[in-house]
Amino acid sequence: MTPEQLEGAFQPFRQREGGLARNHADLGLGLAVVEKLLRLMRGEIAVRSEPGRGSVVSVRIPLRATERQAVRVPPPGH
Repeated sequence: MTPEQLEGAFQPFRQREGGLARNHADLGLGLAVVEKLLRLMRGEIAVRSEPGRGSVVSVRIPLRATERQAVRVPPPGH
């Protein structure tokens, strides 16, 4: 994505012009929904992108340790 396209990446119903987005029934909500969910969890999302090379999406969610022990669930069929 170009810097201009990246600016609107978190706005609902915005799509990159051309490419696969034009050929599919994509609503353009993905990053907007992810960002809202992360805000509710006090998290963050960041995107780096280089046109023609790809994008890197980083997510940070602050989690607190708990006193409970993890419960092991056996694989199905065991």
